[in-house]
Amino acid sequence: TGGRGAVGVSGGKPVAVDPFFSQGPIQVGDGMVFAVNAGSNTLSLFSIDSTNPTHLKRVGKPQNTLGEFPVSVTYSSKLKTACVLNGGAVSGIACFAADPRTGLRLLQDASGKPFKLRTLAGLNQTTPPEGPLGTASHIFFNPAGDAVHATVKSNPATKSAGFLATLPVDMAASNASAAGCTGMGVRFADKPILTSPNGTIALFGSAFADAAGTKLVATDAGFGIAFLDVPKAASLGEAKPSSLTAIDGQKATCWVAFSKASQTAFVTDVARGRIVEASPKTGKVVAVHDFEGPAKGNLTGMIDLTVGGEFVYALAPGQGALLAARIAGGAATPDTAATMQMITGIANGASAGMAVL
Repeated sequence: TGGRGAVGVSGGKPVAVDPFFSQGPIQVGDGMVFAVNAGSNTLSLFSIDSTNPTHLKRVGKPQNTLGEFPVSVTYSSKLKTACVLNGGAVSGIACFAADPRTGLRLLQDASGKPFKLRTLAGLNQTTPPEGPLGTASHIFFNPAGDAVHATVKSNPATKSAGFLATLPVDMAASNASAAGCTGMGVRFADKPILTSPNGTIALFGSAFADAAGTKLVATDAGFGIAFLDVPKAASLGEAKPSSLTAIDGQKATCWVAFSKASQTAFVTDVARGRIVEASPKTGKVVAVHDFEGPAKGNLTGMIDLTVGGEFVYALAPGQGALLAARIAGGAATPDTAATMQMITGIANGASAGMAVL
């Protein structure tokens, strides 16, 4: 990638799995792959060869993320813009114009000066971060592309509140024609808006369940799933829970993916070898797909997951395994033939992040 990796710490020691305490350290869009380099404080961009998708070519130099320990990245095809979430001692959001031919370029502020880091008040961390509580979790654009959001976990021990951050696009200051072509015309608000939805504890991964970007499925490591009503960026209102769903037997529900095919959300737990499926419409768990025990795959925990077509893919770094589950009739059925051991040297317990073309 042209950069160095790193892992977070817990109790002063490097963690064995879930190295960033986050979702989305890698992202794909418009023939590009984006990857964070937590140990270098940089973001890398690769172009994908359409005739040979396994052939990646780094475009330009990795760009400094203006902070420390980047943990998550997102990309908006509408804005041609990538934003990264820093989770270290210097934390916050930085955004770049992205081009598969020329690479990444730091955006400008409305004044024409280089983009300044949008800090997240209340996120007080070290580099590397001490977690998992009190750490940055996930960054993601809303479907309309008029705001980027980030989640941060609370830490009761330090009395720091968790929150959902919203950084709106400054539509009045943005040059729409330039934004659509190169991304350099995009301008963001000076400060993010922070809200702490009632009843949430440790917000982690998030996925919108509607095209309007008002129905958000957010995992919460404290109890399971928070279904949130999120106002449109223009109104800048407070995100409110429509349902807080406790998952029986959960230990740390952290990652989520939404399937348009089944209209359900799938969540994983780093300490449980199962995928839980829930309905955003009802706010209830509809199925638990168990891969624990010798007869079912013997998985001890899963982290990042994604949806591609009729399949849900989940990474089980403790076993170096990639699990694929077919979505059928609104439920996921395990496809054991697609469960495989990862190639030695490519993935291990510190692996994180997954995306589909």
